[in-house]
Amino acid sequence: MFQNLNRKGFLKIGIICYNHFDATVSLGKYLRTLYPGIVVEYIFIMSQSNLNVEIMNLKGNNLKNGFISSQQIDSILDKEIIDYISPIPLKIFLFNSIKIADLKNYQLLIDLKKGIDDNKYDLLHFVGGNPWIVFLNFLIKQTPKIHTLHEPYPFVHLSKYWLFRFKWTVSLMLRSSTHIIVPSKVSYDRLQKHYKIQNSKVSIIPLGPFELG
Repeated sequence: MFQNLNRKGFLKIGIICYNHFDATVSLGKYLRTLYPGIVVEYIFIMSQSNLNVEIMNLKGNNLKNGFISSQQIDSILDKEIIDYISPIPLKIFLFNSIKIADLKNYQLLIDLKKGIDDNKYDLLHFVGGNPWIVFLNFLIKQTPKIHTLHEPYPFVHLSKYWLFRFKWTVSLMLRSSTHIIVPSKVSYDRLQKHYKIQNSKVSIIPLGPFELG
């Protein structure tokens, strides 16, 4: 999917993830290395109910919902992270909670979509299977999209409700106008086994290096 970025005219790429930040920062860094002419921006999505995830710890900063200012990001994040991602811009967006039933989140979802639309990206790369990032993908119609799905079907036993919700979320992703990336042949086979999807809509691209921990 990435080999022909310049040839297809993709000049500005937004990489959007809910968690999986440690893998995603490396993706952006090496895209810029391979294709120096493109512009890459990160949009990291978090929630007030979980402000300490992987390489990101925003606890104790009294942050409001929505986009955090660049000045706040610079003052909160570890210098190691800022130095690593530089000069790629980082935007952080906070939902009120992770709950689907939280009505405040739906207005925030619309605000996030508008902020992304206003940036006029040539390509969007979504990462993760969280319902809010899948909803966001589904809402954005005009921009070419890629979605990396690390696990298309749970390995652990889930109750009927949680399994239904998991499968419904993935199915919604598959119904969006997006190309799907999975990290292994195992994930590819599980995707084909549990869902209806055309082979041409899926690519296998192994995860890159995890350089921040």
